[in-house]
Amino acid sequence: MHKNKLQEYTQKSGLPLPVYTTDKGGFDHKPKFQATVLVDGIEYRSEQRFSRIISAENDVAKIAFDCIKKNMKIAGPSSIHMQDPKISKSILYEFAVKSKVEVPTYRTTCAEEAEPVFVSTCTFKGKSYTSEMAGSKKMAEQYAARKAIQSLLGNVLSQIIKSKTKPTPAQSIKPIAVKAENSSDHTTTTQFGEMMVDISERKRRVEVNNRGAKRVRIAEY
Repeated sequence: MHKNKLQEYTQKSGLPLPVYTTDKGGFDHKPKFQATVLVDGIEYRSEQRFSRIISAENDVAKIAFDCIKKNMKIAGPSSIHMQDPKISKSILYEFAVKSKVEVPTYRTTCAEEAEPVFVSTCTFKGKSYTSEMAGSKKMAEQYAARKAIQSLLGNVLSQIIKSKTKPTPAQSIKPIAVKAENSSDHTTTTQFGEMMVDISERKRRVEVNNRGAKRVRIAEY
């Protein structure tokens, strides 16, 4: 089903799950349903009406998924990495430590819905950044940290993330020397870029070591 494909895309991209709404029309004895889906802040609407809600949702999921695939081909891979918030908290934390400023704090609330929905607010350098809705407290905090990073570095962040994801040695990456917003901490985006490379490299080494450990344990049996 197209709903499954769309949900899988959001999970792999670190995005909130799709949110569906349905309008009911027609007659009481013969209703017709028209669906809308919200994905990453963008709303997609089906122009067709169906006798079953599941059919209406599946149709609008196909529209959204096809549109997203088309936009991904146009925008290229760098925009996809901008959507991945999985290490945002660790990046922001190291940035705070190296900048010698107070580390970010998080306040998370849970809405009473059919399924738990979490929203987190990250406070950093006197400013607050609120996340979009997420299915877990952990992801809500990552979204909030990502909002803070994007605010601090703006468009420069996309270039740093692009360099971070290239399969090249850390030494070959040339960070962009642009001052961060608060010049008093003397931390530039060059240092920020190096931080991201360091984090990525450490994660890669841990993964390699873990794979090696698994192979050893299998051999012992």
